[in-house]
Amino acid sequence: MENALEKAIDTCIHQDVLADFLKKHRAEVTNMILTTYDKDLYEKTLKEDAREEIRAELNQLTICLLNTKRYNDLERAAEDIEYQKKLLKEFGIEQN
Repeated sequence: MENALEKAIDTCIHQDVLADFLKKHRAEVTNMILTTYDKDLYEKTLKEDAREEIRAELNQLTICLLNTKRYNDLERAAEDIEYQKKLLKEFGIEQN
């Protein structure tokens, strides 16, 4: 990533695209772009991890409700988030 960024900055300078600015602030621009890239990747990873955790909790709840033949509760939980939270607590399924 860093090499590609350096090449892009060099290309901009050679083509006189923000050349003066990039010459004066090259390190700052590089750092800012790399930091933004890392932040975006970090945030995307956090969101995906949270989605996976939620899926696992809901799958676990579904299994518990099916095993106890609580089909009406399963249907209601699919439509009512507050009821879903109540059932997660009832079955001791961790919720963050």
